[in-house]
Amino acid sequence: MIFMMFTQIACRPEPVVEAQPPAPMPELAPEPSAPPARAEADAMLPGAPRDAAALLALLEGETTPVVNDLSGDVVGQSVERAAAGDVAGVPCAAIVTAWDEAWGCALTREWSHGGYTLAAGESATLHYGSGRHAGLSIGALVPSREAEVFGGVPCARYVRFHPDGSVWRCTLSAAHGFAAGVVLPVGSEVTLRPDGTVESAFVHEDLTVAGKRVPAGHVGFDASGAVSGTSPGYFGD
Repeated sequence: MIFMMFTQIACRPEPVVEAQPPAPMPELAPEPSAPPARAEADAMLPGAPRDAAALLALLEGETTPVVNDLSGDVVGQSVERAAAGDVAGVPCAAIVTAWDEAWGCALTREWSHGGYTLAAGESATLHYGSGRHAGLSIGALVPSREAEVFGGVPCARYVRFHPDGSVWRCTLSAAHGFAAGVVLPVGSEVTLRPDGTVESAFVHEDLTVAGKRVPAGHVGFDASGAVSGTSPGYFGD
């Protein structure tokens, strides 16, 4: 009897398991045609060239390499045109310079952009890059612009903006208190987020943040104003 039961179990066929079709792969969302910040920049200055080659294709004139004084590397091309004239809506002098990440010129007349007005003789630099790097930089070349308040921030000589027109980078012409309680001394080279909070700064004297000493050098801040990192004694390249 036991032998018969064992025989029946041993001879029972294995159940057939039907193969399942592979699960479909999830569809990937299409990539946006341009980062939102870049789209803002395009809307602010439509028709501006998007790289050095595109800019040089717009210009006719004698081209001269721009050389880095320290490394000797060619970092751009300067084009001297026969006469001054607008470039993508910017009133440029005869000489226009193209770099890997930007192009710029001295202005032949007053020009407004992003809520700010630049005077004739000052320099404007437009950046090709995407994201927050696609904005306007201006350099002050006349004494009256050595120190000015932009969007509530006291800046000296050179200011760079986010695409929305808010200050991104500048050197402070006076001590200033920012959002989230961050206070930085005069001469600090500050980088701001679009909401006005400090992202980082090169400070040339020790700070006190939340009762703690922060040594001079490069200091990073989170959005709440707390120190997120430090590089004592480091002041950039």
